[in-house]
Amino acid sequence: CRHVEGLKLRDIGVTLQSPDYRHAFVCDDVSRVVIDSFDASQSEDAASVIRFQRVRKALICNCTPSGEISDFIKVTDGGMNEVKFVGNDVQNMKQTKQTK
Repeated sequence: CRHVEGLKLRDIGVTLQSPDYRHAFVCDDVSRVVIDSFDASQSEDAASVIRFQRVRKALICNCTPSGEISDFIKVTDGGMNEVKFVGNDVQNMKQTKQTK
């Protein structure tokens, strides 16, 4: 999503039918976003599950990404401000956060 204010996503599941190396969810110039109970399967060596670019005031909670992936979230260009992580199950992840 791009240029959004006040986005709420709840109980979303993404399953792959074939290998895919893209991010499951991307936010660019977004404020006040809630991602609650997001379950995404990813291909091994895929990009991070979530990519944030210029994100303000976000809550990421109760997410359960599937598979062993390098990064849960990747932050690029402009970063993120006031982002909270609560109750996410990232035990299969190699890292939980990457900034660039």
